[in-house]
Amino acid sequence: MKVIEIKCDHDPFIDISKGIKKAEFRKNDRDYQTGDILFLKQTRINDRDHYTGYWILADVVHVMDLFEYMKQCIPCECSMIIKQGDLDFVMLSIKPFRQYLGNFSGVENLC
Repeated sequence: MKVIEIKCDHDPFIDISKGIKKAEFRKNDRDYQTGDILFLKQTRINDRDHYTGYWILADVVHVMDLFEYMKQCIPCECSMIIKQGDLDFVMLSIKPFRQYLGNFSGVENLC
């Protein structure tokens, strides 16, 4: 289990906080695993480089590898064309468990 800090745009962040959005589609550049904790930091509406101060901690309850899924769904001859690096994305099923408005210090102690 690891805590993974990621940016989250305003609208998806609101939907996650309300329990409407329960999955996150991500490039698998951080080796996401079931049991990881996402530290989602809300970005400003028109400024993805600055944060609002809101954050959510969410459990990763399931990871679906897109490459493995696509290998099962497309004919054999087509799957030979697609390489794993081309589809290095995952669908993360997430379950928020803590939300906060304020500064980010000390979050690692809450997990």
